[in-house]
Order: sequence, then C-alpha cells, then structure tokens
Amino acid sequence: KAMGCTTIMQCGDFGFVWDNDIGKVNQVLDWVDGVLRNAGLTLVFLPGNHENHPMLARLAEAADRNEDGHYILRPTILYTGRVAAWTWSGLRLAAVGGAASIDSDLRVAGESWWPEEVLQPHEVERAAALGPVDILFSHDAPVGVPVRLVPDVTSMAHREYMTFIGGQLAPAYWFHGHYHSSIHYKFVRWGGVTTVRGLHCNHAARRTDAMVAINLAAIRDGLSVKQYREGPA
Repeated sequence: KAMGCTTIMQCGDFGFVWDNDIGKVNQVLDWVDGVLRNAGLTLVFLPGNHENHPMLARLAEAADRNEDGHYILRPTILYTGRVAAWTWSGLRLAAVGGAASIDSDLRVAGESWWPEEVLQPHEVERAAALGPVDILFSHDAPVGVPVRLVPDVTSMAHREYMTFIGGQLAPAYWFHGHYHSSIHYKFVRWGGVTTVRGLHCNHAARRTDAMVAINLAAIRDGLSVKQYREGPA
C-alpha cells in the first residue's frame, strides 16, 4: 500500500486455504478479507504446490466469477484458477499454477500434500493455447532456473511443461515463486527473450526479495512489441 499498489498478485502457496474443514477455511478467508479491506487492497492468487487443491476446487465451484474470469472467494480475495488469461491496463496477463513437491514422501496425502499439485496434460494444452501474453505469473519456473536443484523426476518434468508453455505464450516478463530464492534471469525462447524474476518466500531476509512493485502502465508503454489485445488505459 505504501508503494502505491492497489492489487497484490500472489504467485502460489497462498497458504490460507489449507484446512480440510470448510468452516475454518472460511474463518481465515474472512480475516484476510478484513485485513485487505482495511488496507484498500485486492489480492489475486494462483495455485502453487503447497495448497489444499480439492478445497480450492470446492471454493471455486461455489464462487461467482468477475469480468476477468477470476473466482470471487471474498470481495478482496480472487482466485485465478489453475490456468487463466485476462487483461489489466491494456496488458494481456496469464496465470499458470502448480509445481511438484520434492518432499511429498515426508508429507501426508490429503492432509499436507495433494497429488493435484502438478499440471495435468490437458491443463498444459489449455495453457499453451492461451496465445501470446505480455506478463506470465506462475508458481513453477522453466528448465534452466538458476538455483541449486534437488534431483527429482516429477519436478524436472513439470519445469519442462513450463518451458513449453512459456515458449508458446512468449511473455515479455515472467514472475514465479516456488524456489525460495530471489533470482533474475533470461528465458530464451523462439522469437525472443523473456525477462524472468523469481521471488523468495515469506521467510526472506528482505521484503524486496519476496515482492516487487509492477507499474503496468509503464510496462505497457515501454514494450516495443505489443502482444496484448487492446484494452482500456
């Protein structure tokens, strides 16, 4: 709020929809909604791997959707769904959720880990078919993310999914989470290069490692190639 932001885009592992008790989940969402209302902010989130995915699906099924196609969980809390695209400030944006947990064998299925965490092939196809976007938000990263990785077949396969999706969507900018590191790198794709920013988690030593303020109008006006569909200023 102090930086002049009006909307928070949260890149997965939201953390507030975790319990299997819908009553407790609603209590927590009400509390977060109150905090956001007091700050005059709206929060939009996409799914990470550490989510209660069946609960998210249940909440989405019962929710209305706004003009952007986001599920209205509360007046100030919006859920993108697992794959989505919309327009803000004349820029075409996309959200692609999911990632693989490298510690799933240490968790309890249905309580602290859910197999729905990874994108399914039909969701990969849906994401790739969204068409060109200006900004991509995701939880996972493409192949080549510059962090030290634990060898894991499922994680590697999911990064390959994201590489394919990123190549098809060809964003100018890409923001993701998952790796608990603040990183800047380039994603080289057919036809160009994407600027990528990986965000740290809430345990980051510096707040600026876990968040970045984005001026959409400045990005829109600064892009040399307009990928987006014309929208309002």
